[in-house]
Amino acid sequence: MKKLNSACERLRKLNDSATAIREIDEIKHQANMLEFEVLKVHKIASSAIELAGSPLPSHNLVLLLDDAKALVHAERGVIFICGDDLDNCDIVTSSDHDTINDNRELECIKAISKESLNLNSTLHFSDFQEASAEYNIDMPARLLCRSAIISPLTVDVNGEIYTIGVLYLDSANEENSFTRQDRVIIESFTKIAALTIRNIRLSASLQLSYLETVQALAKTLEAKDPRTIGHSERVADYSERCAKRFKLNKDRQKALYSAALLHDIGKIGIREDILNKPGSLTNAEYEHIKSHPLISEGILHGLTFLSNEFRILSQHHERHDGKGYPRGLKGDDICLEGAILQVADAWDAMVSGRIYRDALDVGEALKELQDNAGTQFRPDVVTEFIQMILEEGILPLDPMIDMKQDDFSGYDN
Repeated sequence: MKKLNSACERLRKLNDSATAIREIDEIKHQANMLEFEVLKVHKIASSAIELAGSPLPSHNLVLLLDDAKALVHAERGVIFICGDDLDNCDIVTSSDHDTINDNRELECIKAISKESLNLNSTLHFSDFQEASAEYNIDMPARLLCRSAIISPLTVDVNGEIYTIGVLYLDSANEENSFTRQDRVIIESFTKIAALTIRNIRLSASLQLSYLETVQALAKTLEAKDPRTIGHSERVADYSERCAKRFKLNKDRQKALYSAALLHDIGKIGIREDILNKPGSLTNAEYEHIKSHPLISEGILHGLTFLSNEFRILSQHHERHDGKGYPRGLKGDDICLEGAILQVADAWDAMVSGRIYRDALDVGEALKELQDNAGTQFRPDVVTEFIQMILEEGILPLDPMIDMKQDDFSGYDN
């Protein structure tokens, strides 16, 4: 009996150890699952942050779709970008090979997405047999064996639903049937994504409204002196053409173009009698004129979305030799875009004329640029700008003047 009791005690200890091992394994499993969920939440947050920092071109929506697929291991996906009507929408497909190209499938997916949009609720089906029966949609055989999550991209604004679109994800149900937890994850993802997209659109709309206002002010400035009509637009075009020759990327080209459009906005604060004075300026009048870049800065101050433009346009009266204004910047302290804007501004002023002098002919203007390379202007910008004019011609004025290569006879490059 004593031996039996001893054997039973050893068995009990073994059972306790096995139980402890199972419990430890379960704790480890739950910890791994929790870590996995934390990673999912982190992915949602990261996607929102990346999206918030973008101008929302189509490739950013593709990345958004790819992120959603990765969160729940979906095989395929599509985003419908629309208003309240899915019949007229833009379709964003995944960047990988698992795209939905079959027109009949797309129409069925669009039909079930309409239901999600109408209900403003995330739909989740373990297979499309269920969806086909519930919503009376004749599904193709390929869809019937798939699990799906359909989630609206909407934002509730004081009780009014702002619609952006619908996110659709699916997967073969025998391989990866979506769970209720997957639905919760995607529902959270689409809510954050929709809110971010709406904020981007609102920000873009505000930026556009502001730029339109500033450009309207620039038109008011031109009304002070009819001889400057079209000057900012031409300077912007010259600057953009030159930037392309320096192979600046699209964002830098865009910032330079906008800065050129706005570069003289500060002249609104310059007295009209000084701005249009036909003779020489006094020292005091010249100092007043020189304040216009600082006035431009004051108009644009605090607008973070124009920070690059702000830096460029503030430099358009600086000089390569450091004798410019308002800060006396020199050489490489002046950004390349600022140096391009300097040359483009001076060029258009020379070939279009001002109230205090007639326009120079093209040959004379080209010689002025060359003579001032290394002092007023950055040499490599002058070289590229002159080559651009020789190869591409100048922009027409109003009344139209279209000077091309034949007008440059006699200029020695």
